[in-house]
Amino acid sequence: MPQSPYSPVTTLRKALNLLEALAGRESVRPVDLAHSTGLSRSNVNRLLATLLEMGYVESRDGKNYQLGYKVFVLGNSVPRRNQLSAIAYPHLVSLAEVCREHVNLGVLYNQKVLYIEELESPRSVRLSIELGQPEPVYCTAIGKVLLTGMTDFELASFVSSIDFQPRTKNTITNANDFIACVKKTGRDGYAMDMGELSEEIRCMAAPIMDRDERVVAGISISAPAMRLSEEKMTELRSPLLQAALGVSMTMGYSGRNAD
Repeated sequence: MPQSPYSPVTTLRKALNLLEALAGRESVRPVDLAHSTGLSRSNVNRLLATLLEMGYVESRDGKNYQLGYKVFVLGNSVPRRNQLSAIAYPHLVSLAEVCREHVNLGVLYNQKVLYIEELESPRSVRLSIELGQPEPVYCTAIGKVLLTGMTDFELASFVSSIDFQPRTKNTITNANDFIACVKKTGRDGYAMDMGELSEEIRCMAAPIMDRDERVVAGISISAPAMRLSEEKMTELRSPLLQAALGVSMTMGYSGRNAD
């Protein structure tokens, strides 16, 4: 019986080589991946389609690809923190000492917010955020800041795929209103969630930038609504922005556009 040309081990090796070729690179075209891996264009396209479907790679425009945060989800089972968490952690600690509330680090994953680090409030009434459990972008402060780095076209395309569901009476459920909110967030440099995911919880967040001035993550402060008043948010705005800027500059952001 002739041996089948299909080999699961060979296919797996090709897929892993593709992921390794994507590692450390911002955004890559399939033709460039074919050149760097020695795979055929058709092979690369088939593998990318599968990896995209499973969340291991992401593409905003359907032409360029990068690693997806599904890779992080797997790596989260390893005790060692990933690089972003390790860089951000000292700044999260400093912010938590100032605000004495729940502090979170989140990234965009599969069109939702994925929390990858948290510090709990020392106060009696605490919040519990499950790491690795995605939340909607449209009703969270971190979700809003994570979208501020998108172009108008990317933002409109992203928002068109959102299934807006009212979580509370304060939830934004209109695409145009949400786009306007994201653009305002970009101008202000931070976002607020005034009970949009849960009426009992308020949140404020600021973006983390890398050396290429891309928004790669967000830091947020969340607390019971009775403690996080608008006056308190105004008081905590500067420490929040400073923490986000500190992480950004550690990641190579020049800070030339910072206030």
